Formats: sequence, C-alpha cells, structure tokens
Amino acid sequence: MVDQETFVNYLSQISGVQEALCLAMISKLGAAVINYLQDGRSVDIPHLGTFNLTASSTGVKTLDEAKASQIKAINLRFSTKEETDLVLSRCALTRSVSLTNLNDVIKEKDPGGDIVDDPTA
Repeated sequence: MVDQETFVNYLSQISGVQEALCLAMISKLGAAVINYLQDGRSVDIPHLGTFNLTASSTGVKTLDEAKASQIKAINLRFSTKEETDLVLSRCALTRSVSLTNLNDVIKEKDPGGDIVDDPTA
C-alpha cells in the first residue's frame, strides 16, 4: 500500500503543486465524496472513475414488507473510468434493442382481414 506521504509527494511532483496544497485537496476531496454519497448520489471524478454506494439486504415478497432494518450492509463501490465507459456503452446498446413478446406476435391477427402472400395484391 502507498502511504499518504509518498502519494502526496508524487502528486506534488507530477502536478507542480506544493505538497501542503495537495494534502489539503485530497482531504477535501474525501469529505466532498462522502457528502454526496450520503445524499444517495454517485460521484464521478473525471479521468478517475465513479464512486457510489450499494446495499445488501434480505429480500421480501411485497413492497409493504420492505423496511430499512432489512439492510445488512452498505458498500462503497468504485468503478474505473474504463469500466464506467463500458457500462455506459452497454446501456446505449441495450436502449436500441426492441423486445417483443412472441405470444403476442403469434396471437396477433391482421386487422385488415385475411393475410395475403401475393406481393402484387
């Protein structure tokens, strides 16, 4: 594991920003991420990734049975920028897919009457 001093020193070297300022920004970044996560929001940090909270709970059969006490754990999830881009690209693809219930297609009748196979009709 990289300790704080090593990380701050490296960040200072590659950014040209003083170590004290780097440390202050990292501290404030952590507080800001926690603030938004507590509000139930995801936090997307450009060129890094996205932080969000997930919950583990026991299942119920009906909505009326659902209670906050069923939440067993809250987990912090981090998705890298590449992973987030992959998920978003899959979402875009999913939106373009049209699903059809085959039972509806089989039962559907031509509202105009009989089906005509002759393309010139």
